[in-house]
Amino acid sequence: MKIDVVIATYNRPKSLKGVVAKLLDSNADLNKIIVIDSSRDENKPIQVMEKVLYVRSSHANQPYQRYLGYRASDADILIFLDDDMELIDNGWMDKIKKAFSEASVVGVAMAFANDNEFLNSKIPKSKFGNPKRPGYFRRILKAFSGHPYLKPGKFWLCGIRGMQPPEGGETQWVHGGAFVAKRSALYKNFNFRLFDLFEEKMGMGEDVLLGYTLSKQGKIVYIPERSFYHNDQKDSTYTMDLESYGRRVAYSRLYLSFEYGRLSNVPKNFVLLHYIWYMLWRFTGMGMNYLIDPSTSRKELIKGYASGINKALKDRKILSSYLEDTRWRRETEIDLK
Repeated sequence: MKIDVVIATYNRPKSLKGVVAKLLDSNADLNKIIVIDSSRDENKPIQVMEKVLYVRSSHANQPYQRYLGYRASDADILIFLDDDMELIDNGWMDKIKKAFSEASVVGVAMAFANDNEFLNSKIPKSKFGNPKRPGYFRRILKAFSGHPYLKPGKFWLCGIRGMQPPEGGETQWVHGGAFVAKRSALYKNFNFRLFDLFEEKMGMGEDVLLGYTLSKQGKIVYIPERSFYHNDQKDSTYTMDLESYGRRVAYSRLYLSFEYGRLSNVPKNFVLLHYIWYMLWRFTGMGMNYLIDPSTSRKELIKGYASGINKALKDRKILSSYLEDTRWRRETEIDLK
């Protein structure tokens, strides 16, 4: 069983070098470490490191870069890592191989410790709280607002998902920072419209969507033991400013909903009505939070959501359409020459 690692990177040469070095130090049974680099400058030092296959990407577009890595590989198993994921468990490969010893398994969701300053400190917290163990009334209200509490491992409309199974087990989604897939199961019945959204800087949730698409091909299992540490570099293109972040989140949720509907045979009209209802409640909640605690950050987030919702509704026909891989496959052929 040949195993490759695919790392999509953008302007993080120091972080990338550390990630690759720790992978090599672990003495894991790896065929290649495929680095897909869309940085401004070519990374010559990384190219001479052991087992590294270095590919320049013509698009600074994470989903496309992962696809380019997939196209560059001939391995049976692909391990996708972000360029800021530090290995903290030298037994990680044994866990992956054990998971794939079951024939029906097509993917593995990896647990990792997370240090995301943007999510932890910059996004304003709700004044209404978000308890880990919500009461009956809160559960009813959340469900009524279009955001039900899902069972562990489940994925639903608007990118809503349940927590990963605490003790491990089957799941329908993966974290983009670290996940594993059988190459033969990837990009089956996959909508390449996602790449267009990221090219326009309007996409989010590519990891959970790729995971849900993968789950239609077989079983994804979640390994709860942490193998990586996400060392947030505080320079993500997602988090440049709150208004852009809010716009991107609100817009992409309609695409995620349409894709869930396409893959699960949910009517488009229901998908659209749920999105409108869901966003109405989210927008109302943000407005109430602003009235309680006015701040520039809350104002920027509200403006971004309003803009994103408006654009999503205007683009609903595009967001609900299916795009073959014709254009993006051609782009990979150019990049791999």
